[in-house]
Amino acid sequence: MDQMFNVNQRQPMTTQEEVGGTKRGPTNSRTGKTASLSPDNRKYWEQRLYRKSWTWKGESRQSSTYYFRVKSDRREYRVDLGLSNKQEAAALARDLYVQSRKEGWQAAIASHRAGEGRRRGEEITVGDLLKEFDRVSSAAPETRRDYKRALRRIVAGIRRLDGGKKKYGKRGSEELRAKADATPLRTITPESIELFRKRFLGSTEGDPLALQSAKVSFNSYLRMSRSLFSKRLAKHYPFEIPSETVQAFAETRFEREGDLRYRSEVNAEQMLKWAGNDLRESSPEQYTALLLFLLAGLRRREADLLTWPQVRFQDGVIRIEPTRYFTPKSEKSCGDVPVPEELLDWLRSRMPNADGPFVINSPLEFDPKRQRDWWPGYRCDPVFKGLISWLRSKGVTADKPIHSLRKEYGSMLNEKAGIHVASRLLRHADLAVTSRYYTDNRRTVDLGLGRLIAGG
Repeated sequence: MDQMFNVNQRQPMTTQEEVGGTKRGPTNSRTGKTASLSPDNRKYWEQRLYRKSWTWKGESRQSSTYYFRVKSDRREYRVDLGLSNKQEAAALARDLYVQSRKEGWQAAIASHRAGEGRRRGEEITVGDLLKEFDRVSSAAPETRRDYKRALRRIVAGIRRLDGGKKKYGKRGSEELRAKADATPLRTITPESIELFRKRFLGSTEGDPLALQSAKVSFNSYLRMSRSLFSKRLAKHYPFEIPSETVQAFAETRFEREGDLRYRSEVNAEQMLKWAGNDLRESSPEQYTALLLFLLAGLRRREADLLTWPQVRFQDGVIRIEPTRYFTPKSEKSCGDVPVPEELLDWLRSRMPNADGPFVINSPLEFDPKRQRDWWPGYRCDPVFKGLISWLRSKGVTADKPIHSLRKEYGSMLNEKAGIHVASRLLRHADLAVTSRYYTDNRRTVDLGLGRLIAGG
């Protein structure tokens, strides 16, 4: 069991900085007694270091870095020293103790956590960075997962890591992730990212559509990875990020993506008729999901974890707000979404069949504490997969068929009520997002000149 240092029970001091080969202090030749080590001695702290242990999915795991505990002013601190070498960790703990005698433990630990005396950047791996990012970031688990996946994708591209077909299996994914995490951060330089860009985009040569998609993906990887190196987060990392890595993400330019405005391939009226014939009776959960996407414009996560109290029948709206199961994407994502009375009638008819608090029933057992460990992480994943297959059979070719329903909802709002209403009901942060990605201008203008065409 790890030992704790109590400032009120300091042991006798010794003038010897290091005690060769022993864990105790020097022995008095006259009395034969062994003196206790002083907190000024590195070996004193070696005896008090420990690795954090926990159980994950039935397996016992242990932290790669050393911790120590200290109690001061009726408060207990557990300090991650951020070092895997025991001697170096003990020396750092001793330095913090020396600092605490001048400033107090609270100030000493705060300065350590703020990054003073950080490890050299050359020793830091991608895995070290991602671990610290998880510790200091306040982003939602799903957001952190996407950011980490983006950085690993860039690192895999730089190192040309390719697991072949097995990368799609659990073991192959873990192997690739371990290789990416073991990569030193100094490997990421402006030159290495440019080479990755060239290979990544060059693989689509001769296919304009694939090139457009690759540009969007590259920009997404770069944008999310850059967030891990922001000054707001970096000041809390217990190490210095190599300057060439910071420069790589700060200076690498984004690709010009071209026009990404939504192009409709969904006839909402026909889609609802088909869904009524194909899904209403045989697959009511898929039918419910389709209505929530197409007539309320919900995001997939919002529909996945939508609870009955959020359906405000008396007000004719669905309220998107934080619940015990769901955290909105941002503050702007919260709000009331007006829905047709016919949709509310359908939901009323489904309430007696509910097997829990959620609007959409799912065959999967749901544990909110484990949700972040799932992949892709949707409670209704089987329902959504079935709906995607059905949409494909009806001619929807978009990469994200379900998301195209939300875009169709936004386009219909824009056509009938204008972009400001569309942006508000889509709950976007600003009009630029709505205009760039969600609206398809379907209004046509006849100049009246067609009659002048020869033979017209």
